[in-house]
Formats: sequence, structure tokens, C-alpha cells
Amino acid sequence: MAEQPLCDRLADALGPGMPNLADRNFFSMARWVAFSVTGAHLIWRVKNGKKSVPAKIIRRLGDGSYLVRLRESDGMLYRRRKQHGDPTLPRLPDTIARLVEFDLVTREQSGRMRTSRLRLLTTLLNVDAAPADQIAAGVRRTLAG
Repeated sequence: MAEQPLCDRLADALGPGMPNLADRNFFSMARWVAFSVTGAHLIWRVKNGKKSVPAKIIRRLGDGSYLVRLRESDGMLYRRRKQHGDPTLPRLPDTIARLVEFDLVTREQSGRMRTSRLRLLTTLLNVDAAPADQIAAGVRRTLAG
């Protein structure tokens, strides 16, 4: 079985306040909605392409992150309808999230330094309780671990 369907089974295991990290191949609007309604604190890496995440920036926040509105794209809706065999499935509700972007510097085996831009979607909307630099630091530690 592929990783994404296995991941979908985890939504029922989540509860309010539980942290949930996911790598960039796991984002879909349906999965985001299903996991976020559990009350878990989602921190999901997303792809860098403009069309990979259906996010519209609402405003830039004081810590440099962004409050965004996620809206299921026509392509996502089409794939979800096809997957479920139901052409009448309604569009998923728009969802508010926060987008945190930061650079990650790593050393390759050759010794060369490489900088990658990481983008995270999170349900942690309160900038005072979860500043972007703290979220980035936690992800850096997780990746280094």
C-alpha cells in the first residue's frame, strides 16, 4: 500500500494539541481538512511550486509568516471526485492556515554547503504562542535527528 493511504488512517489517532509533522508529498486539501478537524497541531512541509498548494495570502504576520486561505483547486476537486467515483462531491470548505518559510543549510557528502527553501503549513495560527523561528528551529532539529 502507498504511503498516503496509510497516512490517511492516522487521522483517527490524532487528538487536540497533538503535534503532527508530515513531509511534502503528503499534502492534499482533503487530508489537511481531515487532520485539522482533530484539533492536532499540524506542521506539514509543502512543495515550493506556486500551484502545489492552493494558498492565497491574506496578510503577512509580525514574525514574517503568512496567514493564508487554502481553497481546493479545480484539479484537486476533479482528482478527489474521480478517486471516490462521485462526480457530485462538493468542494471542500476553505480553510485558514499559516505559511512559514525558511532556509535550511545542509552539508552534502562532498562537503559542499547547500541551501534549500522550506515551506510549512501549520494550524498554529497564534504568532505569540508559536513564532515562525521556533517552528523552523523545531523542524531543523527533527530533520537533523
